[in-house]
Amino acid sequence: MKRFYAILGVLSAGLGVLCLPFRTVRVGALMFLPLAACLGLMVLFLTLRDSGHKYARVFRALAVLGHFVFGLWVISLAAVQWLIWSNGLHADEEADRADYLLVLGAGIYDDQPGKTLACRLETARQQLEANPNQIAILCGGQGFDEIMPESTVMKHWLVERGISPDRLIEENRSRNTVENIRNAKALMDERSPEGCRTAVLTSNFHLFRAKHLMEQAGLDAAGVPAPMPNAVYTVVFSFREYFSLIKQFILGW
Repeated sequence: MKRFYAILGVLSAGLGVLCLPFRTVRVGALMFLPLAACLGLMVLFLTLRDSGHKYARVFRALAVLGHFVFGLWVISLAAVQWLIWSNGLHADEEADRADYLLVLGAGIYDDQPGKTLACRLETARQQLEANPNQIAILCGGQGFDEIMPESTVMKHWLVERGISPDRLIEENRSRNTVENIRNAKALMDERSPEGCRTAVLTSNFHLFRAKHLMEQAGLDAAGVPAPMPNAVYTVVFSFREYFSLIKQFILGW
């Protein structure tokens, strides 16, 4: 078991270090590096338990507690990942009947979408072309390290690829998913006070949480998943989404 914790700890540390240079996945370091530290502690407890140390009983108890906590964490991780990926496999049929499609933003570089956002925009382009009466609300404010709102970059990208600007509404004040949906709802209430059908488009790993927040806001929660750009992004953001969902379950947002 000690070898298992050691190998897993090294892998976690390696992933954490790999995340550090890249802004869009740097948050992964905040999860993988602490996990590596916890696994390192387990290796230490197991080593001291078997070393004949005078406090070997204490370290044996700590090791048992660590096994228990790690087991619970693995179970919760598996359950949450199942929720994430079972909801992100395919689009809901109701999404094609929506009046408004909320396209959630992601990071940009200067005036260009990052890889994750580009995948969302390509999926949005296909969705809008397949449903010519649908209006897209492009959700994304300006981050502290961004030169313009994400929604502006999103609109430019879609217009350049043939989507009429009359079908694109910018929501440019939000900083997170909760604000995305709240501000978009205000825009829809203003434009369609009689009510409307809604859908949300975001990355596949993010769709379960986005749909849950849509339901909390009183909106239809049909979902359209966008793929992730590569396997590294998939691992890092799926892991991050686990912690985001745990926070949401505890705090409600």
